[in-house]
Amino acid sequence: MSPYYDIGHYSALYSWCLDKGRSLAESASCSSATSSANTEWKSLTTVATVSLVLSTTSYVVWRALRKQQPDSEVKLVSGGIPFIGHALELSRDSAAFIKRCKAERGPAFRINLFGQKVYVVTGSLIPEVYTNAEWYSFRKAHETILPVQRVQEMSYEHIYKPIIAPLDKNPVIYPIQANLKPHNFHLFSKRIQDALRMAIYNHLNITKGEKKVARGYDLTSMIVSQVVCLCFAGRNAGSNQDLVKAMATFTTSVVKAGIVLSLLPDRIAEPIVKRFMSVEHEIDLVVNLLLPELEKAQAGEEEECRYFKNEPTFTSMVLDLPKASGKMHTAKEAAYYFGGAALTSIPATIQFTLFIITELAYRPALVQEIRAEIEKLDERTPETISRIKLLDSIFREVLRYKAASLASPHTTIVEDALLSSGEIIPCGGLVFLATHESHTNQSTMQETTTLGNQTPSVPLDQFDPYRFMLADGETDNDGKLCSTTIGPENLSFGLGKHNCPGRKFAAYKIKYIVAELFMQFNITGVSDERPKDVEFLGTFRSPSNTPLVFERREKQ
Repeated sequence: MSPYYDIGHYSALYSWCLDKGRSLAESASCSSATSSANTEWKSLTTVATVSLVLSTTSYVVWRALRKQQPDSEVKLVSGGIPFIGHALELSRDSAAFIKRCKAERGPAFRINLFGQKVYVVTGSLIPEVYTNAEWYSFRKAHETILPVQRVQEMSYEHIYKPIIAPLDKNPVIYPIQANLKPHNFHLFSKRIQDALRMAIYNHLNITKGEKKVARGYDLTSMIVSQVVCLCFAGRNAGSNQDLVKAMATFTTSVVKAGIVLSLLPDRIAEPIVKRFMSVEHEIDLVVNLLLPELEKAQAGEEEECRYFKNEPTFTSMVLDLPKASGKMHTAKEAAYYFGGAALTSIPATIQFTLFIITELAYRPALVQEIRAEIEKLDERTPETISRIKLLDSIFREVLRYKAASLASPHTTIVEDALLSSGEIIPCGGLVFLATHESHTNQSTMQETTTLGNQTPSVPLDQFDPYRFMLADGETDNDGKLCSTTIGPENLSFGLGKHNCPGRKFAAYKIKYIVAELFMQFNITGVSDERPKDVEFLGTFRSPSNTPLVFERREKQ
């Protein structure tokens, strides 16, 4: 039983005794006090005093025991070298390293990375971190490891800095969470189609039979940025190619500056970021493009109001979000927050889109199956494409198989965090979740089959595009697991309160982009060997930026 239960029990008893005693005293003062009332008052006082002593003693003893139990802290794994720690072994093969650590120390273990203690939890312990918000902070960890918001503020605070009150809803996350739901997707369908046509015209404008070689990551960045800009900024500003290019590189610029802030002392890092790594230009470009339209809409100009009502954008969602004070956000605030929305939407969409494109580029037979399914449709729209089960199965398998070995960092806050394994992560500890290991572990991820009982299942450490075609589970897609169904077997979009609020909209965009590209082009690698993914210390995994060959198809 938790010591907190004993402490709370005694404290509750003490409070009850005092309340009861006050009632008796008041009753006695209003009438003649009886001897029985006095006797009961004395008894209650005695019980209250004993309860207070026991409550205080329980707490003191519990804290003392915690201090006397250093062995209960999550254990350090063997190996590692001075200062560098386990970084080299983690870099060589992160999946194998995580398995070794788990075999040696169990479901929770500690590693050292360049002098930093890093706690890793696996399997059934992962949901504990996601769901215990009173012990673990996702936001605080990201502010420490990759302070992107700080980069934006440092770059632009000399020009403008909005003030967010403690009770205000997050002006970046909440508009997406509240508005980007499946029943609203049709409001963005036409813009997604138009944006993809625009991106193909600007970057893949070749005739039938003609080929063009383009680097996968660079091209995908421009395509995704165009789609996001047209959806989130609107047709006028979203069609501006300077904005599209700025948002395609904005994330990379912010991340690089964030790394400098997290690794170097502030007195060294801040001057470097402000002078050489500022994203002031990108933020200024966004604000100058969006502000005039938003001011017209807030002033009630009929044309702009009609435009935002018929085609909502992220910025119009912010304008409709009241603050805790009851006041509405200003046009300048809405324009400023667009950069944050781009940061939450563009990077992950680029990553997963390119993962799927790369897998299909080296699987021509699978491409033919997808094309056959698409050709059955009466029309190709994001809505119809999103219902193709094979494409959704491929997307979910990418989320499963391509997950980083160490993902979703959290920081322990307020108190030491007690795991169900009986081990403790000290307050202030940096915690990573072994997502890839969980996705390839039979205890959390049941192996599925391609043809029921007719063929054996593909092992979990291999990529299987058909894995989720027949997998049953709680879902919103005909009773089958789909790419946005979250749970212990799909942690790429988070879990509990920390799940990605825009995951369904992201899947909606990604599947349409992939489908249209393969219907309009034959996409292959420049060589027969698939390039290896790019990894960094197990915490980041991305497709290689190697060239791909695009050939315009005769039949589209």
